[in-house]
This record gives sequence, structure tokens and C-alpha cells, in this order.
Amino acid sequence: MIVYWMIMIAGVVVLALLVASHHQLLPLERNVTAVEWKQHREEVPEGPDRVDVAGDQMIIHCRDGSQLNFRAPGMHLALGALTFVTVNGRRLLAVLDRARYRRTYLIDVYRAAEGGTIWAGLIGWWRHETGYLLAADGDYLIEVHRCFGRDRVYLLDPSRALQGHAFGLGITRTLVAPTRRLGSVALHGREVFIAAGKDRWRASIA
Repeated sequence: MIVYWMIMIAGVVVLALLVASHHQLLPLERNVTAVEWKQHREEVPEGPDRVDVAGDQMIIHCRDGSQLNFRAPGMHLALGALTFVTVNGRRLLAVLDRARYRRTYLIDVYRAAEGGTIWAGLIGWWRHETGYLLAADGDYLIEVHRCFGRDRVYLLDPSRALQGHAFGLGITRTLVAPTRRLGSVALHGREVFIAAGKDRWRASIA
């Protein structure tokens, strides 16, 4: 009888662990695209917009030289998880929040600045589960997800992800990174740049 209960408890624990970390154990492999990652040494230039973070305060440095300020209370923000993307003709700030709900939000920064908080500019969101880095160029958006083994680099259609509030619905391509725990990602045209420590790679998704 004791052995039976021990097996039952062990089964429940294993099931709980699988539910909590299934995205890491079983990453979405939709539209996997084989690319050749080439090592390079060039620094990737920053885009025309810049976002600074100080605590829960966000400072947007716009292309015209102006600044916008608003708060993001309750969010876990990181500079590598903020980027501008064009969705249905609107230029929005994508914010990957690593806090409890693990969501990626799309924000109208002008409405957020007027209202004082990020929630005033909220356009929509989707769950990312294991995402931790963002990059965009035009209407192309990339989310990097941490997985057992090598990281996954997902090219997303934000408008599709918004409709179902899930990043899986927006996946158009999946790239398998050459390593795990990437430190940065950038997208310029159809070139993806990633880095882990001192190692840098680039690949074309044309």
C-alpha cells in the first residue's frame, strides 16, 4: 500500500513539473526553417528609437528627438525585451514582460505617455510562456524562447498572435539557435543577429 501511494505521489509530481515546464521540454516546432548560422565579429548598430528603463519608469527616445515617459507598474522589464514593431500600419512598442503572467504587450506609446502608465496605451497582448528576448524590423517580430537544449528563435506575425492571445498562433518560422541562453538578438532586414557571451552569429531568413 505504501509503495502504491509513493508511486501515485511521484506521478503527480512528475505531471506537475511537466505542466509547469512543458514549453521548455517540448518547444513549438512549427515551420522550422533550416538556416546557416555564421559567426561574425561586427557590433550590431542600434535602431533609430531607443528605450531606457529605470525601475518601473520607461523613457522613449523618439526619432524626432522628443522623449516620452510612463510607468510600467508590476512588470519585470529588460532592455533586450523591448522593441518597436509595425502592426496593421501602426508603430507600436512590444514589451515582453517576464513577471507572473509572462505576456508580450503591444503599446501605443503616445497614449501611454498621456495616461502616465503603460496600461493607458495597451493595444493587445499574447502569452509567451518561455520568451525572454525581442527584436523587430518593420512588421517582422522575433521572440527568443529559452528551451532545454538550444534556444528557439520564433518569427511572429503579431496581428495573428493578438487574435488568440498566444504566440503559437503567430509563428511563421522557427529557427533553432546554435546555442542556449542567448544574451541578445537583433533583426535588420532579413538578417538575424544573435549573441551569447563573446560569441556572435548571423543568419539570413530571406
